[in-house]
Amino acid sequence: MHTLTEADDFDRAMLSRAVLEAEQARLAGDRPFGALIAEQGGRLLVLGRNREASNADPTAHAEVDALRKLGPRAPAGAAGLTLYASGEPCPQCAAAIFYSGIRRVVYAVGADTMRACEEEGAPVLKMGCREVFATGSHPVCVVGPVEVELGREVLRRHFGR
Repeated sequence: MHTLTEADDFDRAMLSRAVLEAEQARLAGDRPFGALIAEQGGRLLVLGRNREASNADPTAHAEVDALRKLGPRAPAGAAGLTLYASGEPCPQCAAAIFYSGIRRVVYAVGADTMRACEEEGAPVLKMGCREVFATGSHPVCVVGPVEVELGREVLRRHFGR
């Protein structure tokens, strides 16, 4: 069983898989972010990646893509699921995760690091996912940033910083 407040080997493996999805998004011409949702017992349920450019949809972030795919395949208790993200979920994604009922989020690259890589003049909401979750009526455990291989490199490849 996972320790809820710390990353274990399974968490790191899932984050590495999310980073691979981020690379796939980058190769498709989208911003390099990936996400996935898994059960605590270890079963991977869905993969998601950023599709903002591909879908011409500014809400098509990796976490939202994963949540949309989960839809009808969600087990009865979403609270037992973990969402893994290559980067810290933005306020939009944090709200979507909160309303999905998922109670645990693990991410690789923190928002401060991601903002340092972004294009000059890009719109930025300077609020971390912990701040969003702290305003909610139920708790969401957040673990991150967790260093994983290629986590920052995928961002550098895309943004050149």
